[in-house]
Amino acid sequence: METEQEAVRKAAAYIETHLDETLTLDAVAACAGYSKYHFNRIFERATGCTVHRYIRKRRLTEAARALVQTNYPVMEIALSAGYESHQAFTQAFGDVYRLSPSAYRRRRVFFPAQQPYASLGSTEWRCAA
Repeated sequence: METEQEAVRKAAAYIETHLDETLTLDAVAACAGYSKYHFNRIFERATGCTVHRYIRKRRLTEAARALVQTNYPVMEIALSAGYESHQAFTQAFGDVYRLSPSAYRRRRVFFPAQQPYASLGSTEWRCAA
């Protein structure tokens, strides 16, 4: 039987491999072998954030990387991050990075808002605030 930490690590790996797809709490919890309500509590206890928040920040981190490392249009990056409008993406991006996507791109410096969870047993890794 897997420990809760192993289940969180397995779910985080599942999230990373499906980051560009529609991810639901049901699917992530099923991957870990728990009910969605119980798993969300386990995940939050282990990482400091809910599954939804973790996914959101991982997607915004990858969007920030794309802004700096590619010349893709902002709207294309927004769509790949799961946002249906430029406005929704700009709002979410600004909430995390405190800059608009265009201003962030002009800086040309990538800073990850949320690193992938990979440290089984590490007490140093926590969901970024």
